Amino acid sequence: MPPMAMNNHRQKPLCIREWGILLALAGVMAFAPFSRGDNPITAASDQTVFKPVPDPEREPLPFDARISGEALPPESAMAWWYRSPATKFWEGLPLGSGRFAAMVYGRVCDEIIPFNDQTLWTGEPYDPVNPHGLKALPDIRRLALAGNFAEATRLATNLLSYPVPFVQTYQPMGRLHVRFEGHDAVQDYRRELDMDSASARVIYRIGDAHFTREVFASYPDQVVVMRVTCDRPGQITFNTSLSSLQKSAVCRAVNPGTILIEGGVSEPNPELPSRMKWQARVRVQAEGGSVRNVSDSSGLSVRVEKADSVTIILAGATNYKN
Repeated sequence: MPPMAMNNHRQKPLCIREWGILLALAGVMAFAPFSRGDNPITAASDQTVFKPVPDPEREPLPFDARISGEALPPESAMAWWYRSPATKFWEGLPLGSGRFAAMVYGRVCDEIIPFNDQTLWTGEPYDPVNPHGLKALPDIRRLALAGNFAEATRLATNLLSYPVPFVQTYQPMGRLHVRFEGHDAVQDYRRELDMDSASARVIYRIGDAHFTREVFASYPDQVVVMRVTCDRPGQITFNTSLSSLQKSAVCRAVNPGTILIEGGVSEPNPELPSRMKWQARVRVQAEGGSVRNVSDSSGLSVRVEKADSVTIILAGATNYKN
């Protein structure tokens, strides 16, 4: 946040602790009743203005395929669809099982699918309720309503998380990579998220060969599944691998066609040691062609060669116990 000017004096940006106090005060005042003379102001709907968010830094992704032609819209009226892949995380197509989720970028020759588990956080099980909060709450309300915000702010520190004044940090688990051979230039590209079937699709052609990827999340099995098909036999060749932003992550092979990645999380607060562990696995099953594990300078991957169709099954979990 840039520094703010007030009465011709420069003021430092608010730190995380100060923002937490302000949010706590806002929560307190939300439950304080208005007096009869108060009339909260609401903005008229025609005054709402949406401005584009500046994006000076794009995600450093490797070059993807050249795309030409213009794909037709999907048949479903309940679909988000695009004629180009995602260039950053929030442009992806989200899928989830309620616990395990993924974001499909829809890239052509170098697909990237970040995935995560809702239970993956820093720290360890603890009670964050501040023991001084309930006692301080009446005085905080009284001071805030009286306009004594400085003193109310000082007492509002008792409403922050305990023993550290902030909650723990949500953590990323990993990424699934699928690198296709011979897909450097494609035609009639389209990606879509179908709301009726809760599935994401990537469709394009290379010459006379039409390729389709369909991705969905299964609640009963708690997995994310990708189905890769082509209307010409023996046209599917790729390597799939796993990576993670966690420095502790390591990969290893489980059996032919299956690899895993596992590790821990960062530890930003020494007062609350991070005890979370996680593991993700990917299994590759091909119809036609061959499947084998490969370990080279780029790391461990599962290689598929000249398959007719392929099913990729992704799973992830943590050691969290409710």
